[in-house]
Amino acid sequence: MAGRQATKSSARRNKKSAKAQPTERATQTWRQPPPTPRAKMVRKETRTARVTRPSMSPVRIWLARINWLQVAIFAALIAAAGGAAYGITLEPFRVAPDTVEVTGNRRLAAWEVMDAAQVAGDNVFTVQADAVADRLLALPGVKSVGVRVHLPNQVLIDVAEFLPLVEWQKPEGRLWLAEDGSSVPIAGNPPAMILVDPRGEAGDANGKLRKNIREDLTVIQQVLPEQREFYYGASEGLYFRAPEGWNVYLGEEGNVEHKLEILAGLQNELITREPKPRKVDLRFPEFPTLE
Repeated sequence: MAGRQATKSSARRNKKSAKAQPTERATQTWRQPPPTPRAKMVRKETRTARVTRPSMSPVRIWLARINWLQVAIFAALIAAAGGAAYGITLEPFRVAPDTVEVTGNRRLAAWEVMDAAQVAGDNVFTVQADAVADRLLALPGVKSVGVRVHLPNQVLIDVAEFLPLVEWQKPEGRLWLAEDGSSVPIAGNPPAMILVDPRGEAGDANGKLRKNIREDLTVIQQVLPEQREFYYGASEGLYFRAPEGWNVYLGEEGNVEHKLEILAGLQNELITREPKPRKVDLRFPEFPTLE
């Protein structure tokens, strides 16, 4: 009896352990997989295989690297530029004498301006306006120049000329001069003033009218616009004959405008004085002299 009871007790324990094992195993499987036995572990190795490509010539490599679309675009641009370069050399773009228009000239003839411009026969795309203006400014009496170029072959030239200030009469001949001393073509309306220089003493070392004389004549022309004829002498300087009959000596030194103011203040005395003076000396305005 005792043996049967012992057997039954062991059987019960075995059943309890058998029931507990699945639960325990399930719990272990959910929490962490069972470790792999060392004997079953397989070492994995990564191997790199080298791929050998067939060798290529440098030319084929260079050709493979070319972007043929870019090459095509570049070639098209070159062709277009070449066509344009050829097109501008055609006759419609060539400047002809009748496509050059000159305006503003009064004393210079249009053909003189065109000859100095040197644009007839040139391609309109090669005409440089600044260079043309520089050539025209070298003409006598030219004050300023404007040059414009219009397609297909037109060149417009607008000239502004100096007005002549004085006709300088000297032994070698006569010259028309502007305010800046440049010569003006003897054509059109004459200057408002004449300077008679019988010995050529009013010129400088270069043969040009001295600057101080030009400046004095400019002032006189503004103050006494009715006075036309003037003279120059080495001792008298600049002088003129008044309508009333006396000579007015202005010299070369000092402010000529101030001298003319003194002359205006003496007018009443000059008119009423008897006998009439022959000379009004204003070379030294501090001491005006009547003779």
